[in-house]
Amino acid sequence: MLNEIKTQGGKVTLYTERPKSKYSYTLICTDIDVDDDVQTLTLISNSHEIEADYVMYDFRSVKKQFPNVETLVITEMVIDVYVSNMMFPNLKQVVSKNKTHLSGGMLARKCNDRQAILQNVFCHSKDYVIDMAGITKIEDYAFDGCQSENIINTGDITSCSKKSFYGYPVLFNEQKYVNGVFTINNRILVAVNDDSVVEIPRDINVAVDNLSFGEDDNKEVIIYDINQLRYIPGIKGKLTIKDTSYLTFLQMQDILNYACRVKELNIVDNPFYCTVNNAVFTKDKKVLVYFQNNIKGRYEIPEGTETIWDNAFYGASLSSVKLPESLCYIHANAFCECKLSAVEFNHTMTHFEQCCGNGIFSSCGTFSELEIPGYVKGLSKNMFSNSKINKLVLNEGLESIESGALSGYPAHEITLPKSLKYVGNYNFSQATVIHVTGKRVPYGLLKAVTSTYSHRKADGEIIITLIVNGKTYYLPRHMPSKLAARLDELFSFYDVVPEDEIDGLFQKDGMNAINKSLRQDMMICLYDITKKDCYKQLLKNAKKSIVKRLFENGDEKQLIRFFSFGFFASKSLDNFIKLASEKEMVVLVSYLLEEQKKKSPKKSTKFNI
Repeated sequence: MLNEIKTQGGKVTLYTERPKSKYSYTLICTDIDVDDDVQTLTLISNSHEIEADYVMYDFRSVKKQFPNVETLVITEMVIDVYVSNMMFPNLKQVVSKNKTHLSGGMLARKCNDRQAILQNVFCHSKDYVIDMAGITKIEDYAFDGCQSENIINTGDITSCSKKSFYGYPVLFNEQKYVNGVFTINNRILVAVNDDSVVEIPRDINVAVDNLSFGEDDNKEVIIYDINQLRYIPGIKGKLTIKDTSYLTFLQMQDILNYACRVKELNIVDNPFYCTVNNAVFTKDKKVLVYFQNNIKGRYEIPEGTETIWDNAFYGASLSSVKLPESLCYIHANAFCECKLSAVEFNHTMTHFEQCCGNGIFSSCGTFSELEIPGYVKGLSKNMFSNSKINKLVLNEGLESIESGALSGYPAHEITLPKSLKYVGNYNFSQATVIHVTGKRVPYGLLKAVTSTYSHRKADGEIIITLIVNGKTYYLPRHMPSKLAARLDELFSFYDVVPEDEIDGLFQKDGMNAINKSLRQDMMICLYDITKKDCYKQLLKNAKKSIVKRLFENGDEKQLIRFFSFGFFASKSLDNFIKLASEKEMVVLVSYLLEEQKKKSPKKSTKFNI
């Protein structure tokens, strides 16, 4: 409920409310009535009429007009004033008695000693001089209804809200547009008309936020200073840049990212750069620096291109790319986060680990099938990391896969070519069935596919099945990196690995670093597969703790598996049957009863006389 407060001898009525927070000492005035004979309106704060430390006047939703008010007085403890220009159409002066607002012909709020925000210009006449000295930002609707065309001292302005010039009548005068644009002092870009070609003056360094260039995708926008793209990111049609200055490759990429929606990009008359089909090259067309990232479909990089720079295609919408035979180096993250689903390799780059930076195709889209040609000898670090690969074909000829090159490949079963000699960390981390066609395992593979962290259900199997030249080995998937490195040496430098080396892993130093429950579960799996005595003895020694844990976890399936090993006598099963009944493990109870029946001695049918 609003409270009424009478001021100025009852000629002004304020409608106020308290904020919902009981700890606030601010009063909010949301409506007002002013008698017709009031020419000076005082927005009071700390007085006998108002019991509050601070007052906010918010009249933005008030649809009233007081044409006789010419002076607005803001008292000491008023913290904010929000009004429309049309509320006081004939206001000539603001008198501020506090440190928050400025006095003058406009309503402006100070942020600090160097910054001030213009809120209202009011409806001044055509010849009125609007002095912007000290103003750094213009708020929405500040020029609504203002007739003045005489605006000076705009040098401090750094930003204009999207609707700062909404309702400014001068904008509707087409004669005020030069080369298709309306500017304030050739410095602030305010509006663009429907001309098919517009030119942005060189001195423009501020534009209204989210400036619209219309819906015409064929509209051409010409700029003479490439840095202006920071202020006008809304260009969608053709962009022609006539800037002759030099920017570093990184600066060029950074600025052109502001023009990410441009349909056609052209750089002309620049001695250092040129454009070819929306790609920015060095003038000799040997280095591809930037590609317009909203272009879709297939892209053939032109022959003659020798180098692709860092992040040149970053975030591009391309679905496929063809590398030219002239290409010999790709810098880091060149195609990072593209929507690629296919890459056509050239024959020049055979050792990507030697001629590429980090993560050149990282975090791309989905490759339905990624085939590495046989002439490619090496994949570079993080080459396809975090890129989704549905099917991977590694042809004979591939010799090395650097760290993380194929970390995005989720397959649980993989086949490695005979030629492969090295696999770096973070590759094939989901693989649990590995076919090695050569006599020896590529060095680093076992360290890559094993891990030291705790197992999650999403990780799948906890045992690795390794098939080397027709011989099958079963390995724990989780082990210390030191043990994995030991196995790497054995499998990569020797044709045959002694069974004792694998069977004795759980007695090796460091294996205790792996979670006890995980160690036990891996031993259960290994014994279930191999029936080896080494695992049997370890499990029998730990059988009580294993059963206790499985009951506590309610793992009925694993309990049945463990009891099937026959480590418990018939009589001892009684306690487990009782415990399973209490936990309502119906299937386990049935299984244990059946096992107990099998273990019970058969009754003799012989009679002695």
